[in-house]
Amino acid sequence: MKNRTRIRLLLAAGASLGTIAAAPALAQDATWSATPENVVFGGRSDYQDPDNWVPATVPTGTATFDATSETDIFFENLVGSPPISIGRFVFNAGAPAYTFSLQSDDFTFSGEGIVNNSTAAQTLIVGNRSDLHFINSSSAGSAHLIGEGSQGRISYENDSNAGTSQITIGENGFGRLEFTDNSSAADATISNPFGNIFFFGNSTAGNSQITNLNGMGFSGSSSLGSAVITNPSGLRISADASGGGATVINETGGLVDISQGDGFAASTSIGSLSGAGNVQLGGRNLTLGALNLGDTIGGAITDGGDLGG
Repeated sequence: MKNRTRIRLLLAAGASLGTIAAAPALAQDATWSATPENVVFGGRSDYQDPDNWVPATVPTGTATFDATSETDIFFENLVGSPPISIGRFVFNAGAPAYTFSLQSDDFTFSGEGIVNNSTAAQTLIVGNRSDLHFINSSSAGSAHLIGEGSQGRISYENDSNAGTSQITIGENGFGRLEFTDNSSAADATISNPFGNIFFFGNSTAGNSQITNLNGMGFSGSSSLGSAVITNPSGLRISADASGGGATVINETGGLVDISQGDGFAASTSIGSLSGAGNVQLGGRNLTLGALNLGDTIGGAITDGGDLGG
């Protein structure tokens, strides 16, 4: 009888222990060292080395940057390693200009994003096979973001935004800039010398200034917002995307293509469309002139297009 009682008690204890859930890990805050110890790869310092932080832990909450002897930082995240995530970067008033380089890395801002309280420009380079994500309500602030190399991608997701950042896509090879969900290009200045820019979902180009030298597309229910887009290349507006508040300067060699297959909106709009570039309708209607800027279109306006019509 005593043995059975003891067994029942042990089982009860085991059942109780089984219901205890592990508490989520608390976000770690740390400040980049004034004298980082790990300086390798041509003088760059490793973000992933705990010895380069005070206290000695790689932050996941807030990473603070101030005066330091090493401002060129890379991410040594080996293939197969888990993605790197941080709530925000904060640059104090005395911080110099930093440069962060991603190569085969996956890095995410999940909190406030990038907060620059200094007068120096802060640069993030997204290199080969790397992804830089802004999620939730994070913002790129006033940072300079560069997407370069093969399969380098910068993406804005959820309700994130590009702030007043400067973004260059495809500076030294192909690169990709994406806006999805309800994200916004906000007041960014974007240049696309040799990459591609895509707006999906309910995303918007906001009040951005965009120079598209390669490829750019709006699809889903995305919007050109109030952006000013200079286009000497290819700009596609498809599905239910629209641009009634936007200005498009369609320069010589440029093509605005609103053609598409069946099943989507029969028309779209652009607030102001001008320039010597061509326009392809694909059988859809294009409404122009809501901004009343007295535009002149010097190129050809035709039916047809890459997707027929």
